[in-house]
Amino acid sequence: MLRYHLFMLATNLWARTAYRMRVVGKEHVPTTGRCIVVANHPGKLLADLAIFPALWPRRRPVLIVYGQMTGPGAPRTMAWGAKLFPMIVAQPRGRGNAVAATLEIVRALDREEAVFFMPEGEVSWTGRLKPARPAAAWAALRANAPILPIGLVGTYDMWPRWQEKMSRTGKITVRIGKPFTLADAKPQRITPEMLDQAGERIMGEIGRLVEMGH
Repeated sequence: MLRYHLFMLATNLWARTAYRMRVVGKEHVPTTGRCIVVANHPGKLLADLAIFPALWPRRRPVLIVYGQMTGPGAPRTMAWGAKLFPMIVAQPRGRGNAVAATLEIVRALDREEAVFFMPEGEVSWTGRLKPARPAAAWAALRANAPILPIGLVGTYDMWPRWQEKMSRTGKITVRIGKPFTLADAKPQRITPEMLDQAGERIMGEIGRLVEMGH
């Protein structure tokens, strides 16, 4: 935990100094209890990591890492990140054991952890919101867990998907909304229609925060 706190302190200073990071709504971050944290994914991963110093020191979330994050340097990055954050690797459809990853997510929520998703599943090419994949909505419905929405503004300009190198300056705003739930109780059966509606609600809450801008 000492390594985690030192890293978060350094990252916080870096983001606030180089990118003038502004955090709005930090009081909405629950300090205890199960929670699903969801955020948009406008910039490359290192840019969007501004989320974590914004949450610190209130929560250290369990990260859901999609298995398609492969390529040069990716395994090393994941191994390094796993020293700081608990991780659950969710393999693409047809690869690995998706059932095992799903069960791990449910168990983490049962342990009253905060679980972090980027529900779009990949970096946006344009910086605009994409439809949500069903994983976060399914986990929220299955565990009847509150959802904490986060809107990232500025990380697309800092490091868009199509740009090779990260900009050295910029401005980042992390807006944290009030937690909300998708249902009053656990549904007995989760249907595709329920997942579609839940995904639209999740992206709608994120979009509302993003639209507020800096």
